[in-house]
Amino acid sequence: MKIIETKDLTYEYPDGTKALEKVNFNAEEGKIVALLGPNGAGKSTLFLHFNGILRPTHGSVHVDGETVSYDKKELLKIRQKVGIVFQNPDDQLFAPTVLEDVAFGPMNMGLSNEEVEERVKDALLRVGMEGYEKSSTPLEWGSEKTCCNCRHTCNETQDHGARRTHKRPRSKGCFTDTQTPIPVKQRGNDHCNIHPRR
Repeated sequence: MKIIETKDLTYEYPDGTKALEKVNFNAEEGKIVALLGPNGAGKSTLFLHFNGILRPTHGSVHVDGETVSYDKKELLKIRQKVGIVFQNPDDQLFAPTVLEDVAFGPMNMGLSNEEVEERVKDALLRVGMEGYEKSSTPLEWGSEKTCCNCRHTCNETQDHGARRTHKRPRSKGCFTDTQTPIPVKQRGNDHCNIHPRR
C-alpha cells in the first residue's frame, strides 16, 4: 500500500525558483526510503508537500490513496496523519514544559481534558519520555527531537503519522532527508517515519 505518493509534483517558489519538477515519489507500507542530496536539492520542499504545508504548482499529493484537496477540513485531517519533525527542534518547541508542548495539538483539536491527558501520557510512553512531563524546555538536543515526535504522536487520530522516533514499535515505513548516507543512530536532518495508530 502506498502511504504517501506524489504524481508529477512540480513546485515553483514565488520568486520563480523551480524547486521540484515532475517528482513521482511514493512511500510504501513497510519500506524504508532515504532521500539523499546536497543542500538546495529540494528534499525539505518535498517533505513540506506531504502534509499540505506547501501546495504543488502542478501535480498532486496522495495520502492513503486519497488526493489531498487543500481545503481547511482536509488539511486538518491530513496533518493528523502526517507530521514533519524538522532538523532543528527549536523551530517546533515553544511551550515552557514538555507537558504543555506535547499537549498543544490535542488541546487545539477541541478534545476533553481527559482525552488530552490520556494522549500525552501515551505519547510520552511510546517515545520513552515518561517522567519528563514537568521538565522545562529547552532540553538536551536529542530529548528535544524526541519531544517533537511526541507532539505529533498526540495529534494522531488514525492509521499513521510521520515522525522521527528513537523507538519504532509500530513502524510501517520510513523516509528521511539527509545530505550524506549516515548510520540510523546518527541521523540529524529532517526525518519522517510512518507509524500506524493503534
